[in-house]
Amino acid sequence: GLPLGIVLAAAWVRYFPLARIVQSIRDNLDFLSSAARDATPQHRSLRAVFNHSWNLLFEEEQRVFRQLAVFRGGWEEEAAERVVGASIQSLVSLVDKSLLRREATGRFEIHEVLRQYATEKLDALPEEQEAIRHRHAAYYLDLAQLAKTELQGNEQVRWLARLEQEHDNLRAVLQWARETGEAE
Repeated sequence: GLPLGIVLAAAWVRYFPLARIVQSIRDNLDFLSSAARDATPQHRSLRAVFNHSWNLLFEEEQRVFRQLAVFRGGWEEEAAERVVGASIQSLVSLVDKSLLRREATGRFEIHEVLRQYATEKLDALPEEQEAIRHRHAAYYLDLAQLAKTELQGNEQVRWLARLEQEHDNLRAVLQWARETGEAE
């Protein structure tokens, strides 16, 4: 859905099947680049565009953006506040800068390629990454424990829908917990 990304990916269609292009993008953000001489430096690759946008962010916006990489499949304002310490102002600012999207329901999302970039920024700070992953896991553990109780009551349908909406985040927490030996 990123216009420059589409143009850069389209250049590879002559050489590779779509599945290979998709996998190459997932494996390496730098795959989407161009050697065209007429392209301005900030438009030669998605990384260049992202770096330019990153450099325009205030320090607090950079922190929030990189930490939001922990979420999968979107998140609610409350989750961003509890996990990342993000205010609604910082979230809306990132939406205004086209780094996040806000659905009509109020739920926030990040484009997968942008999430990849934010993850790289978070990976560069291992202590911060560990802390944010623990807070993410704690938030969704609390949600799962609450849902366990609520699924027995009159709000069962609503809670099933909520859990379905958070499916990707719950799976991400489970995967992280298994990988780090914190599954219990």
